[in-house]
Amino acid sequence: ALLLFLEFGPAGAGETGEGTLAPGDYQGYLTCASGSSCHAAEAAEWNLTRHSYAWNDLVTHPNYTATCERCHTTGWGKPSGFVDNLTTPHLRNVQCEACHAPDPHSDPQTARARVNYSEEICGACHNRQEPPLVHHPYWDEWNQSAHARSLGAAGGAVVTDPNCRGCHVAQIIVNETFGGGTWTLPLNNPEPIVCAVCHDPHGSVYEHDLRLPRSQLCAKCHTPSATRPGESVQHPQSFMREGKSGLDLPQVRWMTDVVCADCHLYSSAVAANVSKTGHTFRPSPNACASCHDGVRAQPRLTVFQAESFIDTWQDQIQDRYLNETRPGLQAAEDALARAFGLGFTADQVATARAAYDEANFSANFVIEDRSWGAHNPPFAEDLLDHARTKADFAVAFLRPGTVTGRLVDERGNPVAGALISRLGRTYATTGSDGAFSFDHAYGSFDFDVLVGSKVLGTLPDVGIASGSETALGDVRVTAPSAPDYLAVVIFLVIVVAVLGAYILVGRRRGRTPPEKHDASGEGDV
Repeated sequence: ALLLFLEFGPAGAGETGEGTLAPGDYQGYLTCASGSSCHAAEAAEWNLTRHSYAWNDLVTHPNYTATCERCHTTGWGKPSGFVDNLTTPHLRNVQCEACHAPDPHSDPQTARARVNYSEEICGACHNRQEPPLVHHPYWDEWNQSAHARSLGAAGGAVVTDPNCRGCHVAQIIVNETFGGGTWTLPLNNPEPIVCAVCHDPHGSVYEHDLRLPRSQLCAKCHTPSATRPGESVQHPQSFMREGKSGLDLPQVRWMTDVVCADCHLYSSAVAANVSKTGHTFRPSPNACASCHDGVRAQPRLTVFQAESFIDTWQDQIQDRYLNETRPGLQAAEDALARAFGLGFTADQVATARAAYDEANFSANFVIEDRSWGAHNPPFAEDLLDHARTKADFAVAFLRPGTVTGRLVDERGNPVAGALISRLGRTYATTGSDGAFSFDHAYGSFDFDVLVGSKVLGTLPDVGIASGSETALGDVRVTAPSAPDYLAVVIFLVIVVAVLGAYILVGRRRGRTPPEKHDASGEGDV
């Protein structure tokens, strides 16, 4: 690579024609790297990558054919691009313009727009292709992964949500999450978690040009979004592996010498010149068996045995969640939902709510890890046990007592239809036999006994214990007064008599008087 840097010298723009370069043509990386160029540092880093000696890798390979040059050169098959080693030697290797397009600075107004994060740039070469170009299918496998679909999470809201896009949008991940800077250009073409998110195209000091060491890279994003109860837990895989959660639980580590990539990036040869690259990021039991060979790790495991171990862990954790933890959480939710209606105070409900939040957080830590315990089986069990304990506490803390009894009047007759109330809330209505039964928060309380709006009496100092019955027996109250029907009848009779007399007098006054006659019998004229 260093020889290439010295051999050709800066490729400059000149008159158009054979053997000359014009603005907009493929120039070669020395134009970017030489003299007062802006990108000498990037070119120096690139000069240490495998891209910088891709040509040499090709021509020294026993299966070298000219067809392979398309992916080991810059601009192959394009105007002003690589033709052959004699005509265009300055375009050997995978140079700057392979990703940034030919002479990206020929138009300063659009130069910055040539920064392209699209996976298609890497995928043009790093794919399975067709014979005789069968190679490692990095792009093909990545295209099946969740990384390829990262922009669609939460219905696409992750693209604009500042709490999410730092791990879902390529441009933001590279420039902010890894780079520590700020993305300043409009995000008109967001890209998912593409190759350049994990691999620095300009090169790095880490293997495979990773942006961080293998042991740290995945944790940059697969770290819990929250570590406090009451908050939403998302992608807590790194904490699960390390056996920590933010809760007051002992740390339980699991397979401390194994990193994410060992299981999720397992690669193997499957045919001549073809391999699985692990870029679907799906774990494989083959990875377990490859380490557990009886020498590097004990016990010795076959692939079938490794898969059986994983299935057992996951079945145990899933069964515990479904049959123990989830019912406990539901019971706690139900207790909270009815707490105020049973007379519990705001402070009591807040105490139970805090316990429930911790239980829910602990259970969600296991669920959102998405491995059903495979990342750390003993810690997953501890989390589910903790969730059940806290949920049970919330249920017990809000468990009411039951009050029973029978309302009777001074003569011992049952008082039916009476309301047992406190602070404007009715807890029971007595039946035809005067009996009542209701649940209420524990403590000592006075209850009012009413019929309609009339207070008949009270149930004073009723002591209620959690989960117990308080039997009051017969409770004597003043019976509601019966209506005075005789007075009503007399009143109605008087009203009817008065109205009848009034009508009779009115009729008499309304009659026409008889005509007067004189002595002769003739009437007045």
